[in-house]
Amino acid sequence: MPKYHTIPDPFKWDASFAVFYPEMDDEHKPLFECVEKLKTNADDADLLASCLQSYEKHFAHETGLLAKSTLYPAEELYQHINKHNAFIATMRGLKTPVASSWIDYATNWLTQHIKNTDFRYKDKMPHPVADPYVWDESFLVNYKRLDDEHVILFKALQDLSEKPDDVDLLNYNRDIFRDHFDYEEKQYMACGEPCHADAHKKKHDVFFKTLTWVTNPVSKEYTDFAKNWLAQHIKNTDFLYKYQLPTSHKVPEPYVWSEQFAVFYKYLDDEHVVLFDALRAVEEDLMSQDKVETLKNVMRDHFIHEEKHVCESKEISWDYCKDHKRKHVLFSERLAKMDAPVDMSEIKWAQDWLAQHIMNTDFGYRGKMIHQVPEPYTWDESFMTFYKRIDDEHKLLFDCIRDCGDNPDNKEIYDNCKSLLRRHFDYEESEFCKVPHYDCHGHYIKHFKFQTRFQSAKIPLDSEIITEAKNWLAQHIKNTDHAYRGKLFLRRHYVVPDPYVWDESFTVEIKQMDDEHVGLFNVVREMEANRGDKAVWEKLMNLYNEHFAHEEDMFTQIPDNQIDIADHRH
Repeated sequence: MPKYHTIPDPFKWDASFAVFYPEMDDEHKPLFECVEKLKTNADDADLLASCLQSYEKHFAHETGLLAKSTLYPAEELYQHINKHNAFIATMRGLKTPVASSWIDYATNWLTQHIKNTDFRYKDKMPHPVADPYVWDESFLVNYKRLDDEHVILFKALQDLSEKPDDVDLLNYNRDIFRDHFDYEEKQYMACGEPCHADAHKKKHDVFFKTLTWVTNPVSKEYTDFAKNWLAQHIKNTDFLYKYQLPTSHKVPEPYVWSEQFAVFYKYLDDEHVVLFDALRAVEEDLMSQDKVETLKNVMRDHFIHEEKHVCESKEISWDYCKDHKRKHVLFSERLAKMDAPVDMSEIKWAQDWLAQHIMNTDFGYRGKMIHQVPEPYTWDESFMTFYKRIDDEHKLLFDCIRDCGDNPDNKEIYDNCKSLLRRHFDYEESEFCKVPHYDCHGHYIKHFKFQTRFQSAKIPLDSEIITEAKNWLAQHIKNTDHAYRGKLFLRRHYVVPDPYVWDESFTVEIKQMDDEHVGLFNVVREMEANRGDKAVWEKLMNLYNEHFAHEEDMFTQIPDNQIDIADHRH
């Protein structure tokens, strides 16, 4: 039975009605407002006509979107449309003055309809279809060839929509879709039922039939259908094989961890570095039982630590947790049998397993793990994005949320925090949406969902909303904002070490340059300790001038204008 929900009085939209789709939430708000106005303006025929128009436009837009969804059942859409039609029929028969009995009916209908019917399409609305139709990172399946092919499919459909009379372009679309489907099917058929292989292939077959039937000139209706199909298909179907395909990645030689294996959780990346080092150590000394035992110990400790964090995350499914543990167990059983002298084929197998496991399995928890919420609630360097304005604004957000928690009755502090959040999100969105292929919409939606809840809180602020805000900001910066590090068209800003000593975070991986940089750090520290010493000052100037000359000579030799030399001049 549908649950009965309390009707707000005055009849005004609040966050409890949020479906968390910006267009739908924005359209719901005037539906409340116009009915509330009719309570005191029952004779206003223009208001009634405007209200009817708002309902009609919203109902048409909402059901139009649901019709494009591959997740919202057709029978539910049918029932949804009938509910709309029944309500509109009562509204179209109204005369002014509007009877209070109809207003009571309307306030009850909209309240129950949103919470009992509209809420059923949460997470089932169609994914946005870009115009122009360009692939972005929200479509990543994290298999390079498949992602590269998806990029090509997007471009081909966009080109076809611009040149619907081009026979060669239509045939090109048929060819590349067929080639992509053939390759992709080989991958997920090897995975089988866990990848929903049979159902996936049927979707390919149905779509490809439409592509073979269509003729020039290709109608806009068809290209719109095809664009929507591909966008929904990748996110609702292809995503089911993420981190499950038996794809083989290149194993590094020598066996050294690099950024391509980063899961972006420092403690786990640091442990992965240790695993690579331990495997390489055994490879270099196959006779050492001590190194074999070290390898077994660090593997065991890492698996226990990783599994704990994976399985505690609310963002990670229990099935993923169980499968991850299963892979660890199978590897550990074989590793337990390894003893010195170690067969080279066994250590190569272990090295291959770890490389494939990180990229095919561990990458599945990237952006989903729980990070510690600092207490006291203060920004620290672990939250750095390396963009000065953004980091400075994040510091203010930490401070204002903490102040809201310390002063839950203070409306001025709360209003200031809402303003800081809104301005920060506006600025940040303006920057990351400039980045080609960045998941601009997905990031914006995370802001929108948080803002919907936080901006509608009531004074005094409940401790629950403060706890949620503290946790959300901490997780959001590390799991979402950190994904744009190094991508924005802004200068990066780094922390100056104290004490002022060079470390490996400054390496440029050119020995001469690294050695000279170490010398520059050292002479600056020497100058700091001897501020009045002219000889030290001259030494500093000489070292800097010599280094700049050497460096400029090296980077002016970089081919193909791969660096802005004028920008680097000292």
